[in-house]
Amino acid sequence: MFHYVSMSDDFAHWLSGLKDQALYACVLAYLCNMKNGDFGEINDVGDDVYETSLPSYPNLRFYFSKERRVITILLVSDESNSQPEAVAQAKQIDKIYNDAAITRTKALCAKYGLEAPSNLD
Repeated sequence: MFHYVSMSDDFAHWLSGLKDQALYACVLAYLCNMKNGDFGEINDVGDDVYETSLPSYPNLRFYFSKERRVITILLVSDESNSQPEAVAQAKQIDKIYNDAAITRTKALCAKYGLEAPSNLD
């Protein structure tokens, strides 16, 4: 089980712009399932990024990463986008999020005089 489901700005922007209420409800239900550890069918696309789709909307591909007890929804892509480009973009978003988390962790450790974990770099 995971503690948090976070989302990239790209995914949040896509989700907030949805007009299809059925799709919106389906996405929220899937996010709840993910938080409970039920990912359905997923494909590892490399660099700790995974791809999945909703059974009722198979033309939409969702990209996410799992780090410790946090799932980050990175990007959604439809069939009009090239899969290799979407995978590359999801990996880039994941790297940005990870780099920011490492920077925040190091800054907090420095602020409180703590030694940063050695596995950050």
